[in-house]
Amino acid sequence: MDGSSTGLPNEWISRLFGRFRSIYGNKVDVMYGSTATDPKETERQMADLTATWASVLGRYEGEDLRRALETMLLAYADFPPTLPQFSAMCRDARSARGQAANKVTNVRYGQVAPEVLAVIHELTADPMNRRRDAKDWARKLVKDDADGKTVNLYALQSAREALKL
Repeated sequence: MDGSSTGLPNEWISRLFGRFRSIYGNKVDVMYGSTATDPKETERQMADLTATWASVLGRYEGEDLRRALETMLLAYADFPPTLPQFSAMCRDARSARGQAANKVTNVRYGQVAPEVLAVIHELTADPMNRRRDAKDWARKLVKDDADGKTVNLYALQSAREALKL
């Protein structure tokens, strides 16, 4: 899928919401369930919800969605993300994927020696050497708290504010 895609298949969105339900339980229905009493209106609202998510997430690839789901477990421990929040995680995943794909093959003055290329690729392939996200510190604190580790409460509150939790 590329940027010209019109949307994800409805089955993908259904599976995404199925995953949300398996993680967050009835909180998904509270956030995204229909408020209509008429079954036809409920069906229309759910179709609109699916179409909107499919349209917005259609610019991302399956790998971006998978990585966003992994990030979601750390960043949104209590409630499922909204569409803008999930889209931002997909965008971050796409950006990280793009950074990993940029490999050096030439320099300004000619070919790079294979030994130098090997070292450069080794350094850029190591996740510890990747360009860090400005909110990695916040995600780590939230994850540590979720794992039961002792975390400074003020730092945890700051992390949650930074992640808009």
